[in-house]
Amino acid sequence: MPLRHSVLDSVVLVGRGWDGLMTAWLTEDDIRPADLFAAYLELVGLDVDAYFADTDRRPIACPACDNAGEPVFAKLGFDFRE
Repeated sequence: MPLRHSVLDSVVLVGRGWDGLMTAWLTEDDIRPADLFAAYLELVGLDVDAYFADTDRRPIACPACDNAGEPVFAKLGFDFRE
């Protein structure tokens, strides 16, 4: 089971190997290499363009409270509200 270390940019994974307890330090780049993550974001952008290019992007009220919310941030052409 993964355990978190007090350093926010690393994770300690502890498991049992043939020689007993083993520990490995993983960094953000180990988990999410920058070039691979950049390629993923590019593919997501292409999907957004392909699937949502012709859609009417307008604010929709929350189905639970019927509040339109206030804009918080925008990402990939979508406005997120809170």
